[in-house]
Amino acid sequence: MLENIQSIFMKYLPRIQKLYGRHLREVVLQCTHRDENSADEADVTVLILVDMPDETIEQYSESLSVICTDLIIEHSIWVNPVVKNKKPIEFAETMSNEQNVVYEADEKIYLE
Repeated sequence: MLENIQSIFMKYLPRIQKLYGRHLREVVLQCTHRDENSADEADVTVLILVDMPDETIEQYSESLSVICTDLIIEHSIWVNPVVKNKKPIEFAETMSNEQNVVYEADEKIYLE
């Protein structure tokens, strides 16, 4: 399932790259399956890692919402975008997770 979502998401990645520009460090897709046999029981989280303070991240939320809404309308994929200024915390181990880095900047600069 992650491969399907990834191929669709790759069409939207340039829009995210344009939105965050040089501040974009990494984009990771995370699929969490509640039921291994049901694609309908999956949640997709898009982790967007940037090198900017939390106060600045909020300024991009409306534009990011437009991109995510297009994914919903055009492909019926419900995504939860999470933008952080450093690597994300571990996901819950009680669910089956698939994760794939779809973009990674050459030089990682994270604010602590």
